[in-house]
Amino acid sequence: MRYIVSIAVLSISLMHVSCKYNYIDNESVIIPISSDKNGKNLSSIFTVTGFTVIGHDAHYPLRGMNKILFEDENLYILDNGTDFQNIWVVDEKTGRFTGRIGEQGSTPDAYEGLNDIVLHDGRIACSVAAKMSVVHYDKTGNATGTMKTGIFGEELEYMPGDRLVVYNEYNATPVSGNYHLLFYDRKGNLTKKAFPYAAKQDGNGFAFTGSISNSNGTVWFNPPFSDTVYEITSAGRTIPRFVYDFGSSAIPATLREEKLSGWDTHDYAYVNENFISLGRFVLFGYFSNRRIKLGVFDEFTGKFLAFQDAERDHLYELLQLGDIFPKDNHTFALVLRPSRIEYLKQHYIDDLESVGKVYPKLAEAIWSMDSGSNPLILYLSFLPGASIGDQ
Repeated sequence: MRYIVSIAVLSISLMHVSCKYNYIDNESVIIPISSDKNGKNLSSIFTVTGFTVIGHDAHYPLRGMNKILFEDENLYILDNGTDFQNIWVVDEKTGRFTGRIGEQGSTPDAYEGLNDIVLHDGRIACSVAAKMSVVHYDKTGNATGTMKTGIFGEELEYMPGDRLVVYNEYNATPVSGNYHLLFYDRKGNLTKKAFPYAAKQDGNGFAFTGSISNSNGTVWFNPPFSDTVYEITSAGRTIPRFVYDFGSSAIPATLREEKLSGWDTHDYAYVNENFISLGRFVLFGYFSNRRIKLGVFDEFTGKFLAFQDAERDHLYELLQLGDIFPKDNHTFALVLRPSRIEYLKQHYIDDLESVGKVYPKLAEAIWSMDSGSNPLILYLSFLPGASIGDQ
């Protein structure tokens, strides 16, 4: 099981294009993480395509949004950041809760130690640590089957052919050994282990860094406190695709090989769990200078832009902080927590008023929120012809 590392912070064309940085097998793309104001503002790159305000309902006590899945105008929200674990179903247009998938408990069909969810073959697949299994539910919330994995399993993704890859952070079992990635066939047979780690690192876990994800039709993996995002191929290979050049802020290799507490890395930079590939762009979160930050990389131009280095406009403050999730092949979601909205209201009233001039309904929804509200989910796409730097 993971534990949360507490960190003090204040904080279109998306069709596949022919890029300068087309991959040759085993070739990595270097992303230069630097502070560089290049004259770009965020509204010249992104457009807001919609939003969902999650309403209040006493029968659905939302405590957190650790993952969001989108399908058929429904949101499937993983709420597992506290002792209470739930999978909520929300109507995307209205923000109303419409149901719950499964339930927490010790019964055969319940989950305890709910680590991750994915949509697959019309069902919700759940990584359940207490059962060392993947438990499947239909979309009405009924359990439909269990696949025993023999590992606790932080996160999971499905590959072509119903093959499953499960991420083991640092929680070895006799099945997993000291490997981060475990591959299973559709019958639940372990077929491969990949990406070993040192035995001295075992018995640890972090809720902020290290993950596997799926976007742009590809499964991605980044180890904890890493500067590299790997592509997991259909054959189960891990290929370093994006290497972040953090310069002197990079975690020394010798330190990365130790059993870390999180505080050991506080003065360094690394990739966090937020990573999305959309067309020619890569969006991601990272930790640097003791702050959580968001950035975007343009594979066509080879240029990077940290959101904090963009020129100020109506989207600048709104997009500085929040978890990001892929919505579809063209759109991503940014979660704006009530605490962030309250901070903007206290310190950036002019910026919120400028949002209202372009997106009046969004501004109205923002002003109606208070500290007791549920989060607002903002949907954004890249503008047609958007680019970072010179083409």
